[in-house]
Amino acid sequence: MSLFVDFAGMNSLIQDAVTSSQNYIGYPLGSNTSSYAGGFPLASSGDYLVALNLHRNGPYGYSTFRQIRVSENNLSRLQKKNNSFSFVEMPSEAVNISQDNNDLNFVSSRYGKVNQYIEMPIISRYKPLVFKFGVGIDNPRIENKTALSVPNIENILVYEAHGNEINFFSNEELNRKLGVSTLTDREYDLIKNFYLNGGLDADDSPISTFTYLRYRENLYPREINMYRSHVRARTNFETASR
Repeated sequence: MSLFVDFAGMNSLIQDAVTSSQNYIGYPLGSNTSSYAGGFPLASSGDYLVALNLHRNGPYGYSTFRQIRVSENNLSRLQKKNNSFSFVEMPSEAVNISQDNNDLNFVSSRYGKVNQYIEMPIISRYKPLVFKFGVGIDNPRIENKTALSVPNIENILVYEAHGNEINFFSNEELNRKLGVSTLTDREYDLIKNFYLNGGLDADDSPISTFTYLRYRENLYPREINMYRSHVRARTNFETASR
């Protein structure tokens, strides 16, 4: 019975390797072509090259259709499954290649090492800041002035996503390497000027009273472990069936 190379990623004839830590697909250079053999070995090493290209790119080669779907390869699918985020340092660290007349010559390659981190796509650690303000009856923003919370004051709640604005990735080292850390929140700075440093007494202040500021945050599990299987379940637990 004849067997044909499929284009759906099955391993009947070709078993393609993935090295997620180094971000490459395939076996290292110098490996035997039979390493790519699936359940049914091929006749010659030349057959493996043809079958491997068909397995990765389909019958039309590296067409535009395949190029715009690079994210659907084996490596990207594996990293999405494991919530793995990686990037390559550019350029690499300078290395000494020669020493002439006591002069050191350094050179950097275009690409450096691969950095890889586990990043959860969603977390629920940070809750919004809740401000309770009072707006005076003379404020034009009040529409129904006959149904105020207390005499001459309408109480309002203002929500501000403070934690989501000043935090980025769960890994602090990743934040430092990408330079995305911030210490200020523009919206919070704008709101606090309404009631701090004489803000309530300013003529252009939209509020009349400040009641409270409430902040909440989930401390456990840590955001880097949030919603991971080993935190939510005993993944290695086994018991003998009765």
